[in-house]
Amino acid sequence: CRAIVPRMQAIGGGAIVGVTSISGFQGLPAAHAYTAAKGAMINLTRSMSVAYVKDNIRVNCIAPGLVENTRMAQRLPDNVAAGARRQAVLGLVGQADDIAEQTLAFVTSRSVSGQTIVIDGGMPGAMR
Repeated sequence: CRAIVPRMQAIGGGAIVGVTSISGFQGLPAAHAYTAAKGAMINLTRSMSVAYVKDNIRVNCIAPGLVENTRMAQRLPDNVAAGARRQAVLGLVGQADDIAEQTLAFVTSRSVSGQTIVIDGGMPGAMR
């Protein structure tokens, strides 16, 4: 962000889309630094959206949960991944295409800033 903000200011604005994790909304046992960093990204998004509004720079963030067909998803035991799908309201977990489409929506929308959207198939725990 430090590198691109001056360029965006020079050209009259732009959009920044960060990527965090649903872990930024909930703690994980034995992952204190990880969850703190992910929560910090959510608050950085909010702070930057306020700080750069005068420069016509919108800042948003995507917080994926488990995403199908990723290295992380493939490392999980089958029963854990299946359990995540069962818990998801939609019956499926995050999809890479959904993350790409939301990124495009954030970049093209002129009236959305400071938001973090969770993409996880509707996990009840993340919906609190």
